[in-house]
Amino acid sequence: MKKSWLLSLVFSLSFQLAHAQQDSVALETIGPAIKKTKKMHMVQVQTGLSALSSSRASETGLAYGVDYFYSFNPLWGAVISAGQGLNTGLEVLTTDISGSFAYAWKGKLYTEQLEIENEGQHIANISPLPQETWVITAGIKQNFFNGTETILPLTGPTFSVTKRFPSATAQNALVGAGFDYTFNGDNTLMAFKVFVGVNFSVF
Repeated sequence: MKKSWLLSLVFSLSFQLAHAQQDSVALETIGPAIKKTKKMHMVQVQTGLSALSSSRASETGLAYGVDYFYSFNPLWGAVISAGQGLNTGLEVLTTDISGSFAYAWKGKLYTEQLEIENEGQHIANISPLPQETWVITAGIKQNFFNGTETILPLTGPTFSVTKRFPSATAQNALVGAGFDYTFNGDNTLMAFKVFVGVNFSVF
């Protein structure tokens, strides 16, 4: 009789425990879920000081530009850029476009953001995960130099190093430096620039 009572108690507790585990699993699957998404497309806007040295003259002034980044993975990506260089009188000296590869020497090229979903429906975004990133780019630039008589096209390599500061928002402040060496026959143009700016995720 005593053994029968103990067996009944064990079976009863086991049954209640099984139901409690099922209820817990159901609550975990039905409730909101946090998902990490990768923002692979980014835009960078910068402005700064430039020093131009051509085979004929040298100029200093301002430079500004826009870059579009697409990340293949955390370390590698592609960049399309456009910009202009101005002299101290704010006259346009150069207009350029370039295509480059980007490498994240430290950190990740893309940003990661946490999203809250409930049963497949998007509820809200959580601030991006902050990270410090160093990015190196190398590519080919097409430069259009505004001479006194004609616009001279020049082509050559371009390099840059950029530091993105960590941020808990969708934008990252940045500083960087770049160097270009473009040429066309005997005509050469070297450009060195330092810049500040901001980059942000598009989608």
